[in-house]
Amino acid sequence: MDANNEGIDYDQRVLCPDGTCTGIIIDGRCSECGRTDEEEAALGKPVFKDMDRDKENKIVDNIAGRPDMNRKSLFSNLSGWYRLSIVISILWIIIDLVITDPWTSFSRRGRGTYNNWDEFLMSGILPVVVFWGVIWVTQGFRKNKSKRDNG
Repeated sequence: MDANNEGIDYDQRVLCPDGTCTGIIIDGRCSECGRTDEEEAALGKPVFKDMDRDKENKIVDNIAGRPDMNRKSLFSNLSGWYRLSIVISILWIIIDLVITDPWTSFSRRGRGTYNNWDEFLMSGILPVVVFWGVIWVTQGFRKNKSKRDNG
């Protein structure tokens, strides 16, 4: 197997029999720990040969960082209100950056130079953090209430 993993048929791979190892079996041995099925059985560990092929592939794909094509994206489950809130939050920060102009320094009555980063943080970032914090906390209370009502 070369460094780019070319030539590997991911549909035909076999995982290491040790459930905690991330290797695959090549020529009868694990590519990571070097063990065989017989060595795992001799150690008294369960050998995961009967694992469902789809489940096995998802585990290996997850470990290898390959995306699951059936998995929805992070934003696909968001309602219209959440999407609108995200857009407004981003616009709020951009508009406040333009208005406060925090990267420009100026002098105040000869007492040194200042910029508006503190004003930008207070009027641009803090309101957005408070807004999303309130949403996060209220949703936590809603989940707890629905668990109590259903349980």
